[in-house]
Amino acid sequence: FFSSRRRHTRCSRDWSSDVCSSDLSPKLALGAGYRYRSTDLATGTTDSKDNYLYFAADGEFAPSLRGKITVGLNERKPDRGSKDTSLGFEAQLSYEVTPKTRVTGSLSNDYGVAGTGTNQRNLNFRVGGDSEVESTWTVGASFAYRQMTYLTTTGGSDDYYELEAHVAKKWTDSIKTRAGLTHRFLRAGGVRASGNFDNTVFAVAASVRF
Repeated sequence: FFSSRRRHTRCSRDWSSDVCSSDLSPKLALGAGYRYRSTDLATGTTDSKDNYLYFAADGEFAPSLRGKITVGLNERKPDRGSKDTSLGFEAQLSYEVTPKTRVTGSLSNDYGVAGTGTNQRNLNFRVGGDSEVESTWTVGASFAYRQMTYLTTTGGSDDYYELEAHVAKKWTDSIKTRAGLTHRFLRAGGVRASGNFDNTVFAVAASVRF
């Protein structure tokens, strides 16, 4: 089959297409694709264009394990300066431990832009889980890590960590509440070498469905 996706934002353009695919099994499909992304910044810093040529697998990899994985060649070409080429990958997986407990994980290596307008390569990892302890109560937790490598002459990287725990209550089919505690900390070693921080956020939310 052929499929395409186009995404527009204020400062970037993203187009990708699965150019071919085949069913390895009734529950798993293999394919290949290409993604083009153009980032135009209004800050006067360097604009860039990205190319990602990849192979993909999507579906059920094993009993209770589902998700999508892409692996390929990722390239960033800034309007000024030299290009950067790296192994690109994106993975989202979900594993059903029991009918009431699920573990999810994601891993990616892609390009981005820092708040200062500096081009960067982002390595992201996240793992978490949720479990239904009673028919109306759910608890969960997650851990996330991001390494931001700056594509500058001085180089350097920052390490960002996040720990999160939450509990949710389903009062009725229409009313749900959720409370969560998140702790974030950054260990800077790149363009913001003095920008270390630690913070903790407590959040409570309620949702009503009509």
